[in-house]
Amino acid sequence: MLTVRLTPFDPIVLPGGDVLAAGGNGQNADNCELYNPATGKWSITGSLNEGRWLFGAAQLTDGRVLVAGGYPNGHTPDFVPDSELYDPVSGTWSLSGALNRGRAGHVQQLLPDGRVLIAGGLAGDPFDAQPTNTAEIFDPGTGEWALARPMNTPRVAFSGTLLNDGKVLVAGGGNATARLNSIEEYDPATGRWHLLKTTLASPRTDHTTTRLLDGSVLVVGGVDENNELPPDAERFVNPH
Repeated sequence: MLTVRLTPFDPIVLPGGDVLAAGGNGQNADNCELYNPATGKWSITGSLNEGRWLFGAAQLTDGRVLVAGGYPNGHTPDFVPDSELYDPVSGTWSLSGALNRGRAGHVQQLLPDGRVLIAGGLAGDPFDAQPTNTAEIFDPGTGEWALARPMNTPRVAFSGTLLNDGKVLVAGGGNATARLNSIEEYDPATGRWHLLKTTLASPRTDHTTTRLLDGSVLVVGGVDENNELPPDAERFVNPH
């Protein structure tokens, strides 16, 4: 990698096979790169219009990449208002619709119908941002964001996973007072959140979740309520 990056989004594999890495908290927060797995080399691609870190990203069904939210580069206590779209054909970014609620550290997930859900994160007064339960939906046809029903629980540093049935599972994270073991599902068909009876065995933040081939969800790592790494991974065979 040509640029040192702190807290970029997870790299995204583009339709042609290259891997996109962008943003991060550093001197070049608008810098973006492509990794070519055939050559093993990195190259510079188009820069973000607005440098950002702790933002969300999702690949749309047409191959473009949507980034939204986050903090601007440097120590400015504010949120980046606009979202951006990366076109892998032209290698350039274009500004898109502004969020209704500025936020950072949220979950961003492509839905089966091509829209994009964002939920949670830090929001409110940038000088005293707090975990939020608010959510929004991006429509790629209009390029606009619309408010969605809020989660049952404000949370930040949590995980989001698209399940085989098209619902989005969010797990753990933290609110203003504690780390969480609660789990919710978002149903795109109804636009509603459902708090599950199933909970994490250990409250945790900053963990990862991965949907396995059989549809179950693997939860790994993070930090528990004692500021320690949870000793075990967890697997949900049927997280309901």
